[in-house]
Amino acid sequence: HEARARGESMDDGMPPDRFAELVALVESGVISGTAGKRILGEIWGSGESPRSAVTRLGLERIADPVRLRTWLDEAIREHPVQARQLEAGKTALVGFFVGRILERSGGRADPALASRLVRDVVAGGPLR
Repeated sequence: HEARARGESMDDGMPPDRFAELVALVESGVISGTAGKRILGEIWGSGESPRSAVTRLGLERIADPVRLRTWLDEAIREHPVQARQLEAGKTALVGFFVGRILERSGGRADPALASRLVRDVVAGGPLR
């Protein structure tokens, strides 16, 4: 909308193939929608590819279950009361622990994977 108001077309700031690449990065889960908006602002008019901006800015989602489990284990150790409550069935605390994982990852952890991980750990028995 702003570009149109200034008399610019989409092509003036970003070729359609670059925009399609950015959309694909968001839709495939490589980056979040928030990261996609940031990248759009960063590369508009620059000629830089969305993929290179993701790398340069370090915005790729973290979907490594080992890293996420490490962060979850740290959160469990730091929040033993909440861990016991989660273990006892207070499922609202899944979001609390997902939040702790997201904090540790700088917001880059895949939230759906983090949620599954927390639920799987709870289903597997005592939290340690």
